[in-house]
Amino acid sequence: MDEDLAECLLLWVQTFSVDGERDSVQSLSDGAALSQILHEVAPSFFNEEWLSGMIAEEASNKHLKMSKLKKVLKGVVSFYDEVMGIKIQENKKPNLKMVVESTNLIEMGKLLQLVLGCAVNCDNKQDYIQAIMSMEESVQHGVMTAIQQLMTQDSDPYSSDGDGLDVATQLQNAMRDLAESKQANLELSERCRELDLQVMFSINTLSLHR
Repeated sequence: MDEDLAECLLLWVQTFSVDGERDSVQSLSDGAALSQILHEVAPSFFNEEWLSGMIAEEASNKHLKMSKLKKVLKGVVSFYDEVMGIKIQENKKPNLKMVVESTNLIEMGKLLQLVLGCAVNCDNKQDYIQAIMSMEESVQHGVMTAIQQLMTQDSDPYSSDGDGLDVATQLQNAMRDLAESKQANLELSERCRELDLQVMFSINTLSLHR
């Protein structure tokens, strides 16, 4: 994780229609927007009761912000464990203290990367994949790089519990979906261009015969 990649993930979270600002580490550090995003991604897991507990009290100081972010991270870790069958090792979790006390972009990026993993593996993953494909190409590349990093097995950052697909398989499927969506968008754009040319040709032909 580097700052450029974290910036791409900050742009990615802005594709969600949730309350509050989410364009900086500071604006995300109270956990409110992230909890709403998780509720949108997996409403049966991050249910209304969980969400209401997250947004009931405004996190106006560092202590409350830390408490909220810990609940967000705990929820994400539980989602990986219970839904995706993946256990996240402690050394791969973000340092929330650095997020809250020094608005550390890279550590927030690590948290957003885990949220991204939830989005591209939920029941409505195609909706979120399409949202990624609608972003600028450089941001698309950054988000896809974040997904690829989640797939990295060199240091064994994640492990499967044996009951679900391992992280590589799950996120390779997401990457394949991204590639297929991008190709479909390119083909659609090319078809639209061809149709535009045909229409222009027809108009010009009619004009010449008047």
